[in-house]
Amino acid sequence: MEDNVYVALEQMWFDSFAQNLPWIRSGKNLADLRGRCQSRGPVVVVGAGPSVEKFNHLALLKGLKESTDVLATDRMLVPLMKNMVIPELSVTVDGSPKIVPFYQDPYAMGVDAVLPVYAHQPLASLVKEAYWYVPALDEGWEDPKRTPRSVTRAMVEMSGHSMAGSAYGNSGGFSWSLAEFMGHDPVILVGIDFSYGPALAPSQTPFFKGFLKQREGKVADVIRLDFRYEDNPFGHRVLSDVSWDGYRDIFLKGAERSKITTVNCSSYTTLHGGKIKTMELEQAIKEYNL
Repeated sequence: MEDNVYVALEQMWFDSFAQNLPWIRSGKNLADLRGRCQSRGPVVVVGAGPSVEKFNHLALLKGLKESTDVLATDRMLVPLMKNMVIPELSVTVDGSPKIVPFYQDPYAMGVDAVLPVYAHQPLASLVKEAYWYVPALDEGWEDPKRTPRSVTRAMVEMSGHSMAGSAYGNSGGFSWSLAEFMGHDPVILVGIDFSYGPALAPSQTPFFKGFLKQREGKVADVIRLDFRYEDNPFGHRVLSDVSWDGYRDIFLKGAERSKITTVNCSSYTTLHGGKIKTMELEQAIKEYNL
């Protein structure tokens, strides 16, 4: 699946990368964000999972103290701003043009954003300050002997040594990693469900047709091999698929290596266990004095 995505998008990514180079080489990167939160205070990471709307989490976040920092995944930037929640940063992983409207909205004007070097070109001119990074597209890119023709290393060198690393495949996971990098602790997750919630059937999900093609039209195989239901710690039976499970598994491995406290308040989540705590958002706001 990862290889198919790369083949489908590489031309668009590299064209955007080339257009972004003047901004990247003269701008800032993740190194400028290291230790930005000197107090190691809490932060709320807000993703676009279905639980956000269902459980009216934006209304709860509206009551946060002004001192509580928020990192917004790009899709949630405008909804947060409309609810008078001003994110510290907006975070983008996707290089697709579909991301551009999130930053073109009048509510999004003047935001600082963390952008991949292959972000669709208009984004560089839409944000107040861009912090660039190189998503790792191949493993072992740091070692020329192991990967003599590394795409990631080439982009790092061409972009003036912008920082590189795993983007976790999604803006929610990367926002969590970024929060730790910046010095935040604990990290409170909202809308990081990695599921479709309980409402959708497999045939209603965006990847169903792709799974069906891979399974040569065998619906029973798609249902049996690519989708699953789970009863989560919040008492909800939610639908997930192999794509969401991949993101979840990567996140769980990262959390095991992490030294910070991670609290997931995403009611439809499949991300739990190990070092990740789960609790309702109202409880987390009180417990961590948000």
